[in-house]
Amino acid sequence: MLIIEQINQFVVCLRKFWYIIKILRPMGSWCSGLAHPPVTRKIVGSNPIGPAKMKKVDDFSMKDFDDAGNLVHYWIDKATQLLTSSKFLQINCIDGRMFLMSGIGAIDYADDENNHFFDVSLMLRGMAIECFLKAILIKNGKIIFKDGKMKPGYGDHSLYKMALDSGIKLNSIEKEVLDLLSIKIYLGRYPVFKNVLKYSSLPVVPNSKIIDKNGRLSSHKGQYWTTELEVTFEKLLKKVYSLL
Repeated sequence: MLIIEQINQFVVCLRKFWYIIKILRPMGSWCSGLAHPPVTRKIVGSNPIGPAKMKKVDDFSMKDFDDAGNLVHYWIDKATQLLTSSKFLQINCIDGRMFLMSGIGAIDYADDENNHFFDVSLMLRGMAIECFLKAILIKNGKIIFKDGKMKPGYGDHSLYKMALDSGIKLNSIEKEVLDLLSIKIYLGRYPVFKNVLKYSSLPVVPNSKIIDKNGRLSSHKGQYWTTELEVTFEKLLKKVYSLL
């Protein structure tokens, strides 16, 4: 009887799994279409018919892409999602310890692992600010999606430059916040910068000394976050909200 009950439970689990797959399958196709929208591309290389021509990949046209990119509320929605995710990680950091729901209880991670969660939280925060600022720039006509591209691209993720172009007046500590979050956009997801020259942009860590190769205490460059920066970020966020 025990074997029969186990078999029945297994069959029930299979049915539930199949039902979930049936629900998620169309959702996955829809999400993948948004994440990687098919656009019009150029055919490169030799072409026996004639010069390179534009070939439509499928129904998501270049115009659809441009129209979607120019919708301000799309950028605000994505920024809100990123900021909410960042805050979820942040509010679960209690007394230097991270708790994640496991379905039954909570998993208690060591402090050093908790630091990695906070690192990712700051990365998400930087990405949220970037989306908010791009929403402002699109609203003001300083960014436009045209011919399948965002112009200008702001490929360096310079939040300080985006904020200035958005018309936000910044003091020195607000600039410090944006510069540190720009760094987190890179180093929150990659172990290193893509270019060694980027390390020269790292700020000097305040009130911190290390022993250099000559055995002397000296200042050093790196990443950091303080209570003052946290308070400043919240005030800066209000400035950004006022322009949306």
